Amino acid sequence: MEYVRIDTTQNVAIDYEVANLGERIVASIIDYFILGAYIFATFILLFSYTDVVPFQDALIYILLLPAFFYDLLCEIALGGQSFGKKLMKIKVVRLDGAQPTFGNYLLRWLLRIIEGGLFCYGAVAMVVILINGKGQRLGDIAAGTAVIKIKPRVTLSEATVAEVQDTYTPQYPEAANLTDRDAQLIKDILRTSVRDKNYEMMLALSNKVEQILGVNATTDPETFLRTVLKDFMYYTQGI
Repeated sequence: MEYVRIDTTQNVAIDYEVANLGERIVASIIDYFILGAYIFATFILLFSYTDVVPFQDALIYILLLPAFFYDLLCEIALGGQSFGKKLMKIKVVRLDGAQPTFGNYLLRWLLRIIEGGLFCYGAVAMVVILINGKGQRLGDIAAGTAVIKIKPRVTLSEATVAEVQDTYTPQYPEAANLTDRDAQLIKDILRTSVRDKNYEMMLALSNKVEQILGVNATTDPETFLRTVLKDFMYYTQGI
């Protein structure tokens, strides 16, 4: 299992599981089926109206342009995913934690053409992905991106509803002001820092949460963060 470290906008590094080669191949096969269906439908439609559609040859090229730019258009419109990646729950991210730009997606797409081949990205790209250690092909290396696994869209409250009892008394009412995204990020960073025994990461996160909530922690960083999460769940569950 490979991981890639990504610096968040809060200046905290988080390890994400890299999408493996098999997942990327399956995502590409799904995309090829979608492209094939689109191209087939385009030709059927045009040939069905041969006598009434003017400039048919030029129109074919125009209608095939979306297929040619499929990967680029999808990643821009779907935030780093094609339809295949979306179904496989993987996506393109930048290693510095920022949102990928048009330039990042364009560079990946241009190098995809160079790496092109059968299925996925061709033999060259497959070898690079296997030996790179970060799940990157040449396009990812050049663009400073990686393809990672993403979690199902389950809210923090739904995932851990049993952890908060009816008799629980919250300690930090300010936790109610957190968004579900904030709480999920706190949970992810806390889990990573505990797993890696990274006290500095945990302390940095604790200080950041104190600053955001405008409170002073009265316990150690791990206890404080777990308490904030439980308080958040208390308020979002409406107990």
